[in-house]
Amino acid sequence: MEADWNATWNVNVLGTVNTISAVRDHMQEQRHGKIIIVSSQGGRPPAGSAGMWGGTVQQTFLISKSALIQYMHHLAIEMGPFNVNVKAVCPGTLWTPMWEKIAANHAVVNPELAGLEPPEFFARTV
Repeated sequence: MEADWNATWNVNVLGTVNTISAVRDHMQEQRHGKIIIVSSQGGRPPAGSAGMWGGTVQQTFLISKSALIQYMHHLAIEMGPFNVNVKAVCPGTLWTPMWEKIAANHAVVNPELAGLEPPEFFARTV
C-alpha cells in the first residue's frame, strides 16, 4: 500500500512540482508566463458519491489530484505579482485501459453501474 502511495505521489505531485520548479524562476525574472497544471475532477471535494469513488483503489490518485489543486492555488498567489498566470485543468474521466479495469471493478462492487461507462461518455473533457 505504501508503495502505491509513494508511486502516485511521486508521479502526480512531485513530477508536477519539479517540472514547474524548472521554469518558475525564469518566469519571475521575465515577469510573464502561464502555468497550466493538469489535475482531475476527482481531486475536487467529494460529492457524497461513495459508491463510485469509495475504497482504496482510487484513493491515492484522488488525493494526489487534490494536492495539485491546492498547489495551483498557492502558486497562483505566489506568482501573481510577477504577472504569471497559474491555472489547473480538471478533466473528467477519460476512457483508458486503467478506466476499463476500474469500470470492471465497479460492475462487480456495484452491479447497477455495469454498462454505464461507454467511451464516448468519458471522452468529453476539456
